[in-house]
Amino acid sequence: MNRQPFNPEWAVFGLVVLGMSSLFFCGFVWFTKNQEVARSEAFQQSRPAFWRVSSIFLKPLERTVERFIPHGISAQLNRFLQAADLARELSPASILAGIVLAGIAGGGLAVLLTRLLNTPLIHTFAFGFVLAGCIPFFWIRDRSVQREQMILRQLPFVLDLITLAVESGLNLSSALVETVEKGPAGILRNELSMVLRDIRAGTTRAEALQAMGERVRMPAVSNLVAGLIAADRQGGAIGALLRGQALQRRNERFARAEKLAMQAPVKMLFPLIVFIFPCTFIILFFPIFHRMVQDGWLK
Repeated sequence: MNRQPFNPEWAVFGLVVLGMSSLFFCGFVWFTKNQEVARSEAFQQSRPAFWRVSSIFLKPLERTVERFIPHGISAQLNRFLQAADLARELSPASILAGIVLAGIAGGGLAVLLTRLLNTPLIHTFAFGFVLAGCIPFFWIRDRSVQREQMILRQLPFVLDLITLAVESGLNLSSALVETVEKGPAGILRNELSMVLRDIRAGTTRAEALQAMGERVRMPAVSNLVAGLIAADRQGGAIGALLRGQALQRRNERFARAEKLAMQAPVKMLFPLIVFIFPCTFIILFFPIFHRMVQDGWLK
């Protein structure tokens, strides 16, 4: 087997990429350590740490990528950002630029590993590029999932507050004001404050609620918005509607908890079979195996 000669240019390139990746990682750790916020307030309106740390490299990439994004892909990425509550901090070009930059960093590290282990260059670079490039996408997707979980957890209590305000004699707009001012901090309070801001800007209450439903894009919130708009137009009892919605959301939360509890034993089977049972069998049968070896049964 002929070994390829060591190329110092590839080593320099790999070291540069390694230094960039280390800089990104140290910056991310520093930002994460200094952001002492509650879990419910983790979705602050600020640019995520990766995009802040690598902004020097991302700005030129964003301007370049923005020219080639089709309108359909841009609209889908905008909806993806809205689901993660990042539409005001990131643009579709920011996502694609972050994916490209992470892919280049991962591909560079893969190239350095390729030169050290003498493996095929193209395959390793492609594998590192794809693997590292998927990290920003999956991070945004996980953030959207966490945001949905927080909304579902906060929604029954917020609905109880609005119901209490409506049944005490306030109209819906005044009830939303009281909920925003005195309710718990979180994603729903931010969304309701945006609804009030749109109403103060001249938008009708129905349009402001519809805008919130489009931003959140969850069945529970969509049903609530549709019910509020219908009750507002037809003059129905908003208090009874809100109380029914709160009860339904709370029942759904209990049902999800029961479902997760029933799935736990199934999810535990794989680590039990792969990690725990083999160790247990080794501990149990090792003395027997040792005695069999000493007595000559295995000769």
